[in-house]
Amino acid sequence: MKRVFLLMTMILTLLIGTSVFAADVWYPTETHNSEGSLFSPEVTQKISDAVVLYIGSSKAYVNGNEGIVDSTNIAVTPFIEGSRTLVPVRFISENLGAAVDWNDMTKTVTVSLNGKNVEIAINSNIIKVDGTEKQIDVPAQIKNERTFIPLRALVEALGKEVFWDNRGLILISDTGSIFDTTTEKGLIDEIYNKFITSEDEEDVTRAEIQTSKGTIIVELQNAKMPITVGNFTDLVNKNFYDGLTFHRAEDWVIQGGDPNGNGTGGSGKTIPLETNPDLENVRGALAMARAADPDSASCQFYILKTDAHWLDGQYAVFGNVVSGIDIVDKIEIGDEIKSIRMQ
Repeated sequence: MKRVFLLMTMILTLLIGTSVFAADVWYPTETHNSEGSLFSPEVTQKISDAVVLYIGSSKAYVNGNEGIVDSTNIAVTPFIEGSRTLVPVRFISENLGAAVDWNDMTKTVTVSLNGKNVEIAINSNIIKVDGTEKQIDVPAQIKNERTFIPLRALVEALGKEVFWDNRGLILISDTGSIFDTTTEKGLIDEIYNKFITSEDEEDVTRAEIQTSKGTIIVELQNAKMPITVGNFTDLVNKNFYDGLTFHRAEDWVIQGGDPNGNGTGGSGKTIPLETNPDLENVRGALAMARAADPDSASCQFYILKTDAHWLDGQYAVFGNVVSGIDIVDKIEIGDEIKSIRMQ
């Protein structure tokens, strides 16, 4: 009986370990070749030894080949937390040629590449690089049954560099200056457009909010919140928000978009309350503000600095911040919304 119990314990331990740090299964869905490349020759050459990701997308390009970050778990995507981009450890590491080991007893990941060893403990703000402790701003964590760590902390520890485009495009390679943002913007746009397919455009769009503190980029859930996104997009296309301000800034939320500048104004039109259980009031959520009447949302919106789940089901969350959450944290009462433009 003891033997059976020990065997079952061992099996259970293995299953738990696997669920927390299962391999991100990378299968290219499309490859390039000499006859028909996915990209122009210039881009193909640039990313031939690079890993390309996009915030909130499960699509990725490794050495020019298109695939899914984790074909067994479509929810595994890069995301932003605390102004830092978090990426799945195993996917990044193995596609950079590193070996990865998971210790379920200590909940520690060890990544090894070219003689470098990086130790990452779950829920810790410390990583060890060749035995030397280094502080990271956001701790390694489990999300969607995968281990995530701040992008630069991992990549730079392995001797690689990051190119970041403020629309949420990430390139990991041997050089951070893989593209010249002034002279090669067209090449960067070519890669960006690969992530924004026609299907994606129907389901999700992005808007750029220029504020007096900096740029915030939000992703809008067209398919899940068609009424709310349609109203917001219509106002944006009319330049309604240009020159308005944020009239509310608290430790958990900012609110703006009121033509009166004090929380009492509207656009002259209201929309019915629209909610979706997939869209929660979490840090970075973009939602419509309203009065006591659930169907009174008009033009004012809020962005959360912290989770606020008590609002779930009562307010229309229709998007989320994908870049610039640090700007959200800096917004003060009276800061200007210089413009909002659809991307």
